[in-house]
Amino acid sequence: MSQHRAGRTGSFRRHILIGTFALASLAGSGLSLAADAGKDATAQAAKHVVFAVGNPALAVDTAPYTSVPAAMNYWKGLDVKVLVTQGAIQNLQALLTGQADIANLGMSAMYSLATKHPELQVISLAAGNIWHTAVPDNSPIKTEADLKGKTIGVQTLTSASFLYGRAALVGAGLDPDKDVKWLPVGVGAAAANALKQHHIDAYASYDGPIGTIANISDTQMRVLPSVMDDQRGTLGLVTTKKYLAANHDTVVAFLRGFNAGQHFAALNPLAAVQIHWKAHPDQKPTNVDEAKAIRQALSLVETRFKVMDQPGTNGLVGYLDPPTVQKSLDFFFKNGVIEHPLKAAAVTALDVAKEAAQFDAKAVERDAKEWAK
Repeated sequence: MSQHRAGRTGSFRRHILIGTFALASLAGSGLSLAADAGKDATAQAAKHVVFAVGNPALAVDTAPYTSVPAAMNYWKGLDVKVLVTQGAIQNLQALLTGQADIANLGMSAMYSLATKHPELQVISLAAGNIWHTAVPDNSPIKTEADLKGKTIGVQTLTSASFLYGRAALVGAGLDPDKDVKWLPVGVGAAAANALKQHHIDAYASYDGPIGTIANISDTQMRVLPSVMDDQRGTLGLVTTKKYLAANHDTVVAFLRGFNAGQHFAALNPLAAVQIHWKAHPDQKPTNVDEAKAIRQALSLVETRFKVMDQPGTNGLVGYLDPPTVQKSLDFFFKNGVIEHPLKAAAVTALDVAKEAAQFDAKAVERDAKEWAK
């Protein structure tokens, strides 16, 4: 057992236990069905799917897998309801209690609970990495190793961002429990203010929240190179064995619509942003003119939209072969992201991802090219 992995069994384990057991009951926890999608004239015969999304505001970076598939009818034949939660742990609890059928989340939380809940199954994995630790561009911090003695902000101490931020430090030879301080600062304005007030020196998250901080604080953020840059399968979709066995075709149809939405957004990010603002007008900035709002939004999402559309093994979007998944699992265990070793075959059901990768990409490309506001 490595020194760094052993060192994390104190405060970090307590954070995971709090996140796991405090959410055992979802009643009154703030979950809400935020949107209906994919309804058409055959709604009465549509297959119902509850999709848990760990983004309480349904910010614009969720457009490829919420508003775009709905608006473009990529979920035709399905009645998809988006269940808004506070993050990955609530998503998993929603699955385990039957309140959700499919969820998107960072794989750190999924794999951390997989040994206790073998009914959870990964059905799609992103090939690209979106998880980073960033600093203001004028910061003297140039590498992960330079973070020694610094304070790093994260959304929460049970978030995937926290776990992946820790792994990046371990990869740089630091002890994430002893060499840095962690401060939960949320997202958006709260996180930007923490950075502006110098309460934190860096912020660990994914592309969207990092870009939001940059816009709010009018500060260019610089991503630090890390071992996370080479990791595949850090974000994906999860369901349960029971749901998959009873709804195989529905799962494949959902994943095809999900993939189509991702592809559309990567090809035409401006359209994805405008579609999202139409579906969720509260997400459109009101304190700036539209041209500036669009520039800000695109700076947040353009890179991420393209990263999420990257093909995996054999050029298949959403699919990674067992050796690639196992390599990621071994990395997670070695670098303290998960407590126990796992076998890819035990926690994945990626044959459905193979099927779902066969969506009509040409039609989506035509949609993206011809789309008009």
